[in-house]
Amino acid sequence: MSHRIISLFTIALLAIGLAGCGQKAEPAAEAKPEAKHDENIVTLTPENLKHVTLKTEPATLSSLGTTLKAAGRISANLNKTAKVTSTFEGRLTKLNFDLNDRVTAGQVMALVESPELLGKQLEIKAPIEGVIIERKATTGELVDKAKEIYTISDPTQLWAIAEVKERDIAAVKANQDATFAALAYPDEKFHGKVILVGNQVESGSRTIEVRIAVDNADGRLKPGMFADVEIVTTILGNVLLIPDS
Repeated sequence: MSHRIISLFTIALLAIGLAGCGQKAEPAAEAKPEAKHDENIVTLTPENLKHVTLKTEPATLSSLGTTLKAAGRISANLNKTAKVTSTFEGRLTKLNFDLNDRVTAGQVMALVESPELLGKQLEIKAPIEGVIIERKATTGELVDKAKEIYTISDPTQLWAIAEVKERDIAAVKANQDATFAALAYPDEKFHGKVILVGNQVESGSRTIEVRIAVDNADGRLKPGMFADVEIVTTILGNVLLIPDS
């Protein structure tokens, strides 16, 4: 009886072993390569896209200017400015104009009573057309040839004076284009052209004055205003450009 039980147990073990040998082993899953991350690609989720407005703009071939920045100021155009003085010593008896008044060449601006004219009053006339930007005398005041009575200037033609560093002056030349912003109009660009490069370095700041001609037909710019100047020193042609925005 015991031998029969052992034989049955042995047959059962063999059957289990054969059953195991008959099964095929599943092949190991091949490892998938990891996706490479490209740092130049930005992926936006649907949630991101709700808060982003995307705009495309075509790139174009054009010219690009390199600029030199300098601090500056607005000045009267001294080529269109004149001082009004008396040709004789005497007393001012009448002033016909005041600050900001416009005059034309030849208009009588003031009268001077002089002993040299034997009772006849001297008519002081405007030498140029423009606007009175200075008045330095009053009625009844004694004047001579050195006394300035008025200053007249044409406000439609001004200068922007840029203070260019000594190390940068070799790049600046006459006829170069320039732009500048004034403190009164920070979001607007005014345009001009370089007409003169100074020939003397200021000892303290080590700068040279560069004169820029500016059209001021609308009269918004005033002498004495500060300006941030940019002078176009080099122009590169056929450059691929996109808007700054």
